[in-house]
Amino acid sequence: MSGGLVQIARAGSSLEASLTIAALEGAGFSPSAPGFHTVHTLPYLSTALGGIPIRVPAHEAPEALAFLRALPSHTSAVPTVRPGPAGWLKRALLSVAYLLTGRAPHNHSAPLQKPPKDPDA
Repeated sequence: MSGGLVQIARAGSSLEASLTIAALEGAGFSPSAPGFHTVHTLPYLSTALGGIPIRVPAHEAPEALAFLRALPSHTSAVPTVRPGPAGWLKRALLSVAYLLTGRAPHNHSAPLQKPPKDPDA
């Protein structure tokens, strides 16, 4: 069957592209990601290039798109902790220390970000 390649997704980073490609390959599809190595080497180009297109052969496109849509997505990110007034002062002092010395001490009072709990566990 011919028909060329059809774009079914666009990844914002090389990590996202790697995971999507691995999922598609694991399901038996033949994905291709032009520009992957460029963005992997120079990550700041991801925005300039509009992300990494993920393509599959035209005859695989409907099934691959349905497969990607069926994958669970964990879009509920960990809420960001907003520091109080003392936190802003400490953050400013750490920034000044970094600007003056080129390195800043580790912020031991920063809260640890815990991953979201798996609802299936």
